[in-house]
Amino acid sequence: LSIRRQRQMCKETAHETTKPHGEWNHYYIRCINGEVRLWVNGKEVSGGKNSNTTIGHICLESEGSPIDLRNLLIRALP
Repeated sequence: LSIRRQRQMCKETAHETTKPHGEWNHYYIRCINGEVRLWVNGKEVSGGKNSNTTIGHICLESEGSPIDLRNLLIRALP
């Protein structure tokens, strides 16, 4: 992603991309060839390049409050 695009995405706030309390949010995280990208409810909100981790743990967290997860799907891409 270009610096310009990254700055534009940083201006997006969690309030604009997440659903209200009681509704489910949809997160899509993709890591291909060292590029990691994150979408929240269909809107791209973050990304990075040059990741070299190919094995390890996946951590899902929230910022200061409990979370519930459902329909969690993890798959290896070819």
